[in-house]
Amino acid sequence: MKKLLLGCVVASSLAIPNLAFAANSNESIETSTDNEATIPAYMAPGTVIKFNEQEESVILREGEGNKKTSLTQQYRLQADETDLPVIKPGMTVVYDALGAPIVVVPETRESINVEMKEINPQQGIQPLAVKTESGEISWFDIWAESGTASGSKANDGAAHKTIAMKTYVNVKSNKNSNKTTVLILDRGPYAKGRILDMSKQSFSKLHTLSTGVFDGTISWDGK
Repeated sequence: MKKLLLGCVVASSLAIPNLAFAANSNESIETSTDNEATIPAYMAPGTVIKFNEQEESVILREGEGNKKTSLTQQYRLQADETDLPVIKPGMTVVYDALGAPIVVVPETRESINVEMKEINPQQGIQPLAVKTESGEISWFDIWAESGTASGSKANDGAAHKTIAMKTYVNVKSNKNSNKTTVLILDRGPYAKGRILDMSKQSFSKLHTLSTGVFDGTISWDGK
C-alpha cells in the first residue's frame, strides 16, 4: 500500500512599510492607505516610480542605500504629506538623495501661456524684479527619468514647484558661499522646507554628493 504524504506550507505574514521596494522592477507597490490619492511621501533615495492607467505605482528603478541614514530618518519624521501632488495616470516620480519626492512628470506637458503687452516707448522696458528664496536644497539624478516636465534634460537641470520652465536660477550655498546657476526643467521638490533640487552635476559644484542637503539661497528674474 502506497502512502501519500501531504505537505503543509506555512506562510508568515510580513508587514512591509510603504518605503520598501518590490524585488522585481515590474511589481507594483502600494501607496499609503491614509493618502491613497497622493504620491508616497518617502521612498529609498534614487527610486523612480510610475503610475499606470489604473493609478497603480510601478517601480522603474530601485533606490540605493544612503550612508546619510540620520538625514533620511530626519526627513521621514518631517515629511509634509499635505503638499503632495495627487496621483494621475502616467505620472512619474523620482526620489532625491534623502528619499523625498522631488520630480513629478505628468504625461501631458505644461501649457505655455504667452502674454502680449503693449510697450510705451516713452516708458521704456522696465527691468524685471529679482526674486529670492531661502531653504534646503538637495540633488537628484535627472538622467534617471524617462522624461521631464519641460521635455528637456541637462547637467544643470533643476526642479522647482512654481518657477517658470527654462528659467535660469542662481544658487548660493549659505554654508560655504559657493555659487552656480541651474535651469528649471522639472517640478518639485515636494518636501517640507525644501525649495530646490539640483542635478547631481550641479550639486557637486557646491558640495559633495554625500552631503545630501544644504541650506541655500536662490535668486531669479521674475515679474
